[in-house]
Amino acid sequence: MNTNGLAFTHVIYADDLILFAKASNREVKVLDDCLEKYCSWSDQLVNRDKSGLIFSKLVTGEQKKAIKGKQNIKAIDQHATYLGAPLFTSKCRSKDFKFLHDRVEARLKGWRCKSLSCASRCTLIKSVTLAIPNYTFSSSDVPVGVCDKMDAVVRRFWWNPKKDSAVRCHQLVPNASTNVDGWTKLWNLNMHERLEMLIWRIGSDILPHKLQFGFEDPLCPVCRLELETPIHILNSCPAARAIWFGQAWGFRPNSITLSNCLDIVKLVINPPMCSGMSFNKSSKEKVAIQIALTLDYIWSLRNNFVFNGPYTHLHNSLRALKLRVAEHLAIVEEDGRISLAPLIIWKPPPPNIVKFNTDAAVKSTYSSIAVVACDDTGLVLKAWAKCLGSSDPIIVEALAIKWALELARIGGFNDIIVESDSKGCIEALLGYPAASCWKIDTICSDVNSLASNFLSICFYWVKREANTIAHELASSTSSLHSSLSCNASSLPPSVVEAWKRDLLIARS
Repeated sequence: MNTNGLAFTHVIYADDLILFAKASNREVKVLDDCLEKYCSWSDQLVNRDKSGLIFSKLVTGEQKKAIKGKQNIKAIDQHATYLGAPLFTSKCRSKDFKFLHDRVEARLKGWRCKSLSCASRCTLIKSVTLAIPNYTFSSSDVPVGVCDKMDAVVRRFWWNPKKDSAVRCHQLVPNASTNVDGWTKLWNLNMHERLEMLIWRIGSDILPHKLQFGFEDPLCPVCRLELETPIHILNSCPAARAIWFGQAWGFRPNSITLSNCLDIVKLVINPPMCSGMSFNKSSKEKVAIQIALTLDYIWSLRNNFVFNGPYTHLHNSLRALKLRVAEHLAIVEEDGRISLAPLIIWKPPPPNIVKFNTDAAVKSTYSSIAVVACDDTGLVLKAWAKCLGSSDPIIVEALAIKWALELARIGGFNDIIVESDSKGCIEALLGYPAASCWKIDTICSDVNSLASNFLSICFYWVKREANTIAHELASSTSSLHSSLSCNASSLPPSVVEAWKRDLLIARS
């Protein structure tokens, strides 16, 4: 109520009603009559204990006292809230909205919250804590300072800081000047954010391993020779050393002493350079990416071993790691940013390497498989196609890959790339446990046996758009019910059109 009245008379929200009137005896009586008439019509009573009066600043104390006596309703306190938002604000808005900070802090500082795991803390923050100020944000302009304080409370709860958890800059870069931040070097590396976070977790010694959780059996689950520590998992374990030694870029972990987890971070920030490599920023960044990917792959293999049983053959693991490194480095060289999106256009292979694209066209009672071999200029060296009696898609796709290796061996090619748009087959060949399929286990074993005959071989999964040549050849041959072997000058018209289209896109 105020002395002059308002242009509007009432506001209704849900089951709440706000009435506006002048602070005069006449309007108070009219308002009271309206409430009594409403009660008689609806057979409902107004709960005057839960109702309240709001007066403007110009209403005198005597008027307030008289109106409260007539209405038998108390005045609302200046600090009252409605649906979590303050009804009145003062000059100090930070003080008005301090209750948001207090509610968030009270929710996160309970003794039960201290025993939550990392995943549980994440769920509590997203589902509960961040929902507390939602209505207030939608109805009021909350000061930035209050928002910063709430963010600080959430950050402290998420990271669960301790007095000894900070890492000084000179621990990472002991020979650098005092204004150089080692962690900043890590965040500025041109690699995927997930890899940067893994390196940070390693350096902070928060990887979930047996010794960290105090297991009764703290031995490494892979080799059973030493205690399971980050240094052992990522460097000293025979399985990890096999991964390091099996790569082609000359890094030897036994030549570097790692005494603590921060030494692993230093290894990524300032990687050792092999002889013959240039010591520029780009080369160091590529080596850092290779080291980070290797650490990530070793950690993934350890987790697969613990939760899914022993991992697959070492050659499959090395090929999978080589594929990931090639994908990352290719994207970095192209546009300077990391992206794990699959290849969507066909590209010629590197010099002195032959690329074999395979595909299958499945009919109701039979299938047709096709293999196309291209050199680094994009020229089709040879194309083959034949019909099979099987109509199971994953089986014929796997047989097409196997046939490609047999043809490459007959042709005397030593360095090859095999591309297929069958994700299940490629992942099974690369040793992903979740992608294994009993239907193609024998075929994959034959492919791995054939792969040992080549100096270098890579298996890539590509989308259909990057495999149009083999797709068109398999589709055009499926109606012939016969085998086909041709070169660039005798390709079917639809295959020639797809080949020229891929070359045009690749060279643009």
